[in-house]
Amino acid sequence: MFFIFNRPKIYSYLIVLSTVVVLFFTAAVLSEANNMETLTTSSTIEDTNMPINKVETEQKKIAITINCLEEDKNVEEIIEILKQNSVKATFCIYGEWVKKYPELTKKISESGNCIANMSNTYTDMSELNYDEAIKNIEEGGNKLNTLLKKKIKLFKCPYGKYNEDLIKAAKDKGYTVIGFNIDTLDYQGLEANVIWNNIKNRISNGSIISMNSNSENIIEEVKLVVKSLKEREYNIITVEELLNM
Repeated sequence: MFFIFNRPKIYSYLIVLSTVVVLFFTAAVLSEANNMETLTTSSTIEDTNMPINKVETEQKKIAITINCLEEDKNVEEIIEILKQNSVKATFCIYGEWVKKYPELTKKISESGNCIANMSNTYTDMSELNYDEAIKNIEEGGNKLNTLLKKKIKLFKCPYGKYNEDLIKAAKDKGYTVIGFNIDTLDYQGLEANVIWNNIKNRISNGSIISMNSNSENIIEEVKLVVKSLKEREYNIITVEELLNM
């Protein structure tokens, strides 16, 4: 009859079934952990092989970084918007931009904003070896240091891409390597309100927001993001200030 069972076989089946359930549960937990790691791009000051993408703090302070790219037409207006709102940002500048716009570079610094070295040319440095990275970092840094007559302390990887050689090279040259945990994706031509809706629920204390000076709607973006952050009672400071809290 169908109701007659082989007891040893039943035990074997139960063991197999239990093992499958355990493995499935373990895989689900690991998958969730990986998803969380993908969604959270933050690294803390203690991490050694990654840029600092976020600073852990209980204070409602946040930093905005602006990559100075291509033309200079928007940068002066951005400086003025920041000034009107009594906030500072961190402008990330590469050597060839400094060479092309020396007076504007000085104005960024003289207005109280922070400057980060972004190498000599705005290129993907994640494929460079250590010596190539050192050369590019030095060339960009020398242009900034000579023009501004001070040592720039921060380095930001172009495109947010890096490898171990790049991080080591920047640190060996005395830089603190920064990144970001909030990418506005403004380079996609998104409107300011779309950008804010995309990032508003991901912002938290110590976040570092990345913008690009040549994006299509950068002026409206800066105005809206600054206004909205202040309405949420965030204090917008430079990355250097964020790191020194």
